[in-house]
Amino acid sequence: MLDLFIKNGIVVTPQGLIRGGVGIQSGRIALITADELPSQEVVDARGQYVLPGVIDPHIHMGIGATHGQGEAIFESDFQTESVSAAVGGVTTILTSATFGRSAEPMVSRMKRARAIAQQSSIVDFKIFPFFVTKSHVEEIPQLMKEGFTNFVTRASKELDLR
Repeated sequence: MLDLFIKNGIVVTPQGLIRGGVGIQSGRIALITADELPSQEVVDARGQYVLPGVIDPHIHMGIGATHGQGEAIFESDFQTESVSAAVGGVTTILTSATFGRSAEPMVSRMKRARAIAQQSSIVDFKIFPFFVTKSHVEEIPQLMKEGFTNFVTRASKELDLR
């Protein structure tokens, strides 16, 4: 028996629209089906669109015009903004970790960022390094071993990669 079944919806999938429902088990989507299945709780979507999960690929945790930036703000943002994301149907967020000193090794900063997010976020997340020095770029092999697989940078004199 499922924990939750959302029935009578128009389910949006990568393959197209499906008239039916979404079954949830242990907080995760277990199946999408046209059949109604037994569940502890049933929600009737009444022909509304059901999005199994939305990804927000571009947010800025720990940065703000009114409150500066830093590790404490990064943690606070994950606590509040992940709740806001979930309320809006966003199940995964992607952000950079820009706190710390620019000379600090990126691997240690990213490990701290991941630990903060694991403790504070109520939605899935991916954190990516934001390179500001050439030494950060040289850390790519170690970052990849740690599971950080996408990167971002901006043009600057300090980060001249020519």
